[in-house]
Amino acid sequence: MYREVRKLGRMNERLLRGEVGVSPERDAMICRACGNEERASEGYPCDDCGTFICVICSMRGVTRCKGCQEKPGGTVAPPAL
Repeated sequence: MYREVRKLGRMNERLLRGEVGVSPERDAMICRACGNEERASEGYPCDDCGTFICVICSMRGVTRCKGCQEKPGGTVAPPAL
């Protein structure tokens, strides 16, 4: 136990000196309708394929990604405001 505490202490010292890079985790996805990067928890899946559609596009009435809209029989997205 003492050895583990010492190891953590050394790691914190290295972090403070900038010797170890910190990789912040991100909760972001690219909207497949507009291309914006939004939080993954704030979006909905495409009606056809299930890819990420951001909440802004969803509020504008977009329910399908660009790939699914371009398929034959695809619906046209409402114009951007």
